[in-house]
Amino acid sequence: RPASFNNRNEKMIAVPRRISTLCAAVVTLLFMVPSLAFLSYSSNRMFSSTVPTSALASVAGPDTTVDGSLTTVTVPLGSGRSYPIYISPDLSDRVDLLRKHIKGKRVLLISNDVVAPLHMEKYVEMLSEDGTLTIDTHILPDGESNKRMEVLYTILDKAMELKLDRKCTFVALGGGVIGDMVGFAASIYQRGVNFIQVRKIEDEKEDFSDCHYHA
Repeated sequence: RPASFNNRNEKMIAVPRRISTLCAAVVTLLFMVPSLAFLSYSSNRMFSSTVPTSALASVAGPDTTVDGSLTTVTVPLGSGRSYPIYISPDLSDRVDLLRKHIKGKRVLLISNDVVAPLHMEKYVEMLSEDGTLTIDTHILPDGESNKRMEVLYTILDKAMELKLDRKCTFVALGGGVIGDMVGFAASIYQRGVNFIQVRKIEDEKEDFSDCHYHA
């Protein structure tokens, strides 16, 4: 058969999966309020940060606790629900904090092609060192221009390829686009899976309110 016919056939086969994924996204948007509530409930945020004292002072309050260099901000969601934000100059040796928020035994660690070469291997080693967790990875292209459905599909495709169920945890390694993309993917995959974000804040010029809530 001509190559062009084969290519058209391959595209036709790929369409149903894409339509199915797009339908899931549309359904989520139609029921935006419950979806966001679910994402908020299942989300845990961990930040490995270089944070100035003045920035930490901006989040201090009754839901903030300080233990040495570790600051924990508890974000209330109502109805007795909440999620923690851990802030410290270095959380790379506090794998216990990350592990205690992981549900199930499967983790999909997702980053971009800038952050991944610097930090992904370290986090894979930390999470898999005792052999109780299976860690898979996925790398997205960096940049705001890649915050689009075609890139989101790759996260969902990877999760389906790995046969991940609702007990898995998506971990976003990086801020900005990575947090937005992985957080949304976690909210629609299998009707919502556990989500953790690990990111770094460089200096006072960054919007520290970004730490409070990303859903």
